[in-house]
Amino acid sequence: MTKQELQELKDAFKQVFDENGEVKECGRNATSHLIKTIKKHTKAEVGDENTGMMKVETIKSEYQKLTAYQGALVL
Repeated sequence: MTKQELQELKDAFKQVFDENGEVKECGRNATSHLIKTIKKHTKAEVGDENTGMMKVETIKSEYQKLTAYQGALVL
């Protein structure tokens, strides 16, 4: 994952989740975008990008894995 892709993932995550990890009122487009973005980097089933229906705990878990791993590589 490039720095640009990592930033895109972080931005998409912040559009959907608040600082406490709770889902914001953000709309289907934001959740669909997050699902599409995270699917590029994981094989885990994170949700349906067409409907925007997320598997919230899976997305949060995969996000943590991806950002922790990438953070280690960037440093």
